[in-house]
Amino acid sequence: MLVLLVPTLLFAVCGDSLQLNGVVGKSILLPTEERLLKGIGDMNWKKKSDFIITLVRKSENSPFEIRHIDLNFKGRLIVNNDTGALNISNLREEDSGEYVFGGIISSRSLEPVTHKLQVYGMIVSVQVTTQLNISTDSCNVTLSCSVFGKPPGGTVLVHKWRQHSRNREQNYPDCVPHPGRRDLHLYSQEPRQLPKQQCDSQVLPTSRSVSNYSLISIVCD
Repeated sequence: MLVLLVPTLLFAVCGDSLQLNGVVGKSILLPTEERLLKGIGDMNWKKKSDFIITLVRKSENSPFEIRHIDLNFKGRLIVNNDTGALNISNLREEDSGEYVFGGIISSRSLEPVTHKLQVYGMIVSVQVTTQLNISTDSCNVTLSCSVFGKPPGGTVLVHKWRQHSRNREQNYPDCVPHPGRRDLHLYSQEPRQLPKQQCDSQVLPTSRSVSNYSLISIVCD
């Protein structure tokens, strides 16, 4: 049985910037320090030194209008008129980078905000395969954990095994991560039904944001 965990987004404060972790194909919100933008003026978001979207408001009661948008983000950006918060949808790995918010409203410079965004690939599913070696008095089992999806290069893929027995879970000791695959060897002198084994796979450092696991039952006959 494959159980999927709902992707979430994690963040951490790093100096004067906010570190955000996103997942390919999902959305993320880049907040600001503003609460209610009133008056005429403009606001913008930059990626590094390049403007990706600029908005202008020409009168008190009118909404902001888009003056410029980067073609790489076309159709994927929504800016909140009240706070300036930026929503990026359908994330891509190349969206990773530093984003800066700024602008001038009613002759007041908006509070600058900097975010560092890292976008990670998604583990689509986890599969556990079984290899049995059965004799008259014992059962040797090798379980192999494989992932399917597109974790990006440079990240660490970690597998952990857990055993389910009598409604209790037991964690096996951690081992050195092996890219894309991890084996677990079991031995039993009482063949038949072994406890259920679970393989948890995740891409670090995003924790549960790109995690999945697979649960498998083993019968030695």
